[in-house]
Amino acid sequence: MKKTILRIALIMLLAGGILALTTWGFGARTSLYFDQGFHIAGSNQRSEVEELLSDFRHIDLRLGVTNLNLRHGNDFRIEGHYNSGLVIEQRDDTLFVTSSGFIRQGGRFTINVGRISFGSSGGGSLTITVPSHVELASVSLDVGVGNIHIRDVAIQDVDLTSGVGNIDMDLPGSAERVSWSGTVGVGRIAIDGERYGTGVGGSASHRVEEPEAVIRFDAGVGNVNITFQNP
Repeated sequence: MKKTILRIALIMLLAGGILALTTWGFGARTSLYFDQGFHIAGSNQRSEVEELLSDFRHIDLRLGVTNLNLRHGNDFRIEGHYNSGLVIEQRDDTLFVTSSGFIRQGGRFTINVGRISFGSSGGGSLTITVPSHVELASVSLDVGVGNIHIRDVAIQDVDLTSGVGNIDMDLPGSAERVSWSGTVGVGRIAIDGERYGTGVGGSASHRVEEPEAVIRFDAGVGNVNITFQNP
């Protein structure tokens, strides 16, 4: 029990350190405070992004602080808002999205024991859409602070890294045809209704021969929820 408490305290201290560095990157108008959980509040001006993209089959994202959504749409597109330092480029059949350091944004989020929630009041948010007939070959996401949502998109290889934030995926296919493996520092793992770990952290692994898809995840603080649309 003592080891569990110490582990929670250490991870939350590390999370607080990450957030403190984030506020340093945000600028003078942003502050970190504690009120039944860590909070970030700021007032940096946002910039909007909406860009029509060419056909791609691979996504490589390296983002500092933002919420990310990947879903179906009428075309290949990225849209949302951020403050500065965002680079969007395509090389061959790969979409690259990177932020130079932390993305400056004026949002607020709270971290409470057992629950992580991100507000939408000015926070950075990006949405990537692909047509419904497209199957992506690979998606590699590394988000420092923010939620990751992936819905409906067929992906052969998924590699997710999250520092602080929830990972939610609702994917086509059957759990029996997918291999997955991953760990969470503080948070819960639920895959197709089955829970792994204790809420303080844990790992999950499932391997099949010749899988239709492979999923890997590594989350520091946050919940991971993966569901499949076919039984």
